[in-house]
Amino acid sequence: MGAEKIYEEGSFPTDLEGRMGAVTNAVNSELKILTLLGMGDVFVNGRGIRRGIREIAGRGVYLPDPRAFSDYCLSSLHPMGFAEKEEISTEGKVSISGYFLTEAGRDYGLPISAFSLVWGVDNEISMHRALE
Repeated sequence: MGAEKIYEEGSFPTDLEGRMGAVTNAVNSELKILTLLGMGDVFVNGRGIRRGIREIAGRGVYLPDPRAFSDYCLSSLHPMGFAEKEEISTEGKVSISGYFLTEAGRDYGLPISAFSLVWGVDNEISMHRALE
């Protein structure tokens, strides 16, 4: 039996208030911001996201376990519609799962993530604190 791919896209809100809430929620922590910035248009799991962030941050910067990035996708970025989930199953068992950016992730998530990260550094404040 061959491998089966299952795609599941979250739902990005269509109303302005819902979109503002989703965008704000996507940048309420630097780790979530980095998760968005570490993703791309191709399927990546937590390790791949961490690798993408490492390319941005360079060596010598602490990055958490790859599961942290997968958890952000699963519990936050995917349900808000910024990340599409892909599962590859063999013989009915999920063997690997990962994520890639949706259109909303590219159009809204990446620009606000990059801006928020720079703004937070320039103003010496965490996004969590800024959005309290």
